[in-house]
Amino acid sequence: MADLRSGSKGLRAKRLRSRSVPAWLAPPPRKVRKCTPKELQDFVMPYATDAISFYNESTGAKYKLVEPGDISQVRRATYVLYHIDFMAKKTDVADAQEEMFFGELTSTKNVRCVKFCKCMGAKNSISGDKNNGCCYCRFYNVQHPRGGGLMAGRAGLFTDEANYRYY
Repeated sequence: MADLRSGSKGLRAKRLRSRSVPAWLAPPPRKVRKCTPKELQDFVMPYATDAISFYNESTGAKYKLVEPGDISQVRRATYVLYHIDFMAKKTDVADAQEEMFFGELTSTKNVRCVKFCKCMGAKNSISGDKNNGCCYCRFYNVQHPRGGGLMAGRAGLFTDEANYRYY
């Protein structure tokens, strides 16, 4: 335990842990607002729509968004990083099954940009670690692709890498 020193030479202040904080000085408890699943889907919808549009344009496939999934949001120095997962299915196949997608988006000054989108296959074929070692999403429920390929994090993003940095 560290002692605090005053400006005068040799005088010591009392240890911090020796006193309890008065109730009037303690910060008020934070009110945490829980959102409903519908509100969460409404929040994720524009991100998932942008990601599936990006995927369709870059691959030439035709997928339609079925259900937005989970999202994680990380504030970086110059942008906000989003990892999302969502369900989509092919529109040009009659009995196409739903497939799970992962998307990585950034937002700078209210301009959203899709950096990466990957189809991970049918939801029932995905197993294992949800975040696959992503250090940004260790507290979120976003399914990540096994092979990586994420763009914004670059090296040091995954906990199993040699150059991993704890953020």
